[in-house]
Amino acid sequence: MKSFCNEILILSSVVHPNLVKLHGYCIDPKGLLLVYEYWSTISMGQRAYVEKGP
Repeated sequence: MKSFCNEILILSSVVHPNLVKLHGYCIDPKGLLLVYEYWSTISMGQRAYVEKGP
């Protein structure tokens, strides 16, 4: 549980155009969940190429 909480702290502070943003989390007896933003139109690889260029 401690490592999950550390991950939340780190991921919520990271800001970079090629990384999806952490929107939230859920701690439930059935499991742990991280909620990220959704990129609907292109893959992460395509987005990195478009943002940075050739």
